[in-house]
Amino acid sequence: MKSNIFKKIITLSFITIFVFSFFVSFSVAQTKEKPLVIKADLANKIVGDPIKITATLFTKTGGEFVMFTASQTTLTKFTPGNQCQIPKITGNSDFVLKECSVTLTTSASSIKIDASAWDLEGTVGVADSLNLNIPKTKTAPTPAPTPEKVNTDTMYKSLAPLPDLGLGKDGNPDGSSFDTAQNCAFGVYLRIIIKLVLGIAAVLAMIMITVGGIEYLTSELVASKEAGKGTITNAILGLVIALGAFLILNTVNPDLLNVCLKLPDATIVIDDLGSESSEPFVPISKNSLEKSPFNIPCSGNDGNGNSGKAAVPGIAKAFVGKTLYSQDKRNTTTSSKIYVDCSSFAAQVYVCAGLPKPGNRSTDIFSNANAKSFPGSTADFTKLNPGDLIGWKPGDNGDKNGHVMIYLGNNLMIDTQGGKGRTDSAYSTKIRELSPNLKKRITFVTWPS
Repeated sequence: MKSNIFKKIITLSFITIFVFSFFVSFSVAQTKEKPLVIKADLANKIVGDPIKITATLFTKTGGEFVMFTASQTTLTKFTPGNQCQIPKITGNSDFVLKECSVTLTTSASSIKIDASAWDLEGTVGVADSLNLNIPKTKTAPTPAPTPEKVNTDTMYKSLAPLPDLGLGKDGNPDGSSFDTAQNCAFGVYLRIIIKLVLGIAAVLAMIMITVGGIEYLTSELVASKEAGKGTITNAILGLVIALGAFLILNTVNPDLLNVCLKLPDATIVIDDLGSESSEPFVPISKNSLEKSPFNIPCSGNDGNGNSGKAAVPGIAKAFVGKTLYSQDKRNTTTSSKIYVDCSSFAAQVYVCAGLPKPGNRSTDIFSNANAKSFPGSTADFTKLNPGDLIGWKPGDNGDKNGHVMIYLGNNLMIDTQGGKGRTDSAYSTKIRELSPNLKKRITFVTWPS
């Protein structure tokens, strides 16, 4: 009885390995990609300077040709030519990133570069494009912070280190530790596990064949000999099933075993940040702001020796924890709170800094002579300076209402937000991160004359 139970367990284990190897590999292999990405090194480059264009290809064999074309053909020259070859990969290899490059020289300040990767048979594989905006003159460096880079890498990466199992990077026995930051690390590791499971299955099969052989040779009972033969048969059958699953998948399409998980893209919906009052802005008395309990500097400086625009960040921060959002009561105070909306808060800070009133609401603030178009989806945020007003008008990017924020530097801003269904703590002035999704909504920047 015990022998039958043991044989059933072994048989079920082999079947489980087969199902796991087939369905997991097949389902995730559908997400495998072979992307081509091109990028340009524009650091300290102006029109006429040689610019390095690099193509990075996710390839298994290498040897592909990458061809480049430019929208301004008569003004552009590629050196040594308009194509480069991805280095060839020798021996068996998983998909890895390989690159090649050319040098671009152009007299155009705006140009689009297209690239296509061709395999050795001349068949087009993947393509990518890049829009370049090249400055005509070099600009002096600005102390403003580098804009936050959006992480567009959706490949799965493990959160904890994985043991290398003695196999090293990419599953090769080179003695190095397993690199969890490599491209498609989870897929590489899972392929190692599949091979390990197959090895364990082979070892178990040999053990069961040995047990069956001993049972067959040491017993004189016909029933025991038949049981021994059955153990040997089941062990061989299980091994054939496990190896057969791997061999069939590898023969039909080797990519079915190239497991590469990719996380789905997430769509973020941003709530309305609150509307604005159409009532004219009337500054709050500086005496009301400067006395207790508010103690907000409002005499042209921030209390630390800064005046004018340089005082704007310090004065704005002094409002934190002392305001509530209100359109109807904006620019009024109680014994413990100051009522503002987004535009009146910005205007009040400017007045306290001794600067001209920027406007009554976002439409006025971003329509005056000092306002400049600043499309956040493509703008260079390193050009912002602390104290700048940033935001959008009603109707921009499909937003029903406009919004005004004060840039503080270091990728931070301060504003007053309100909205339907929020708690009192949210109807207030706060310092917030200038997130990538918020940057995309910005359309204007303005500063005092």
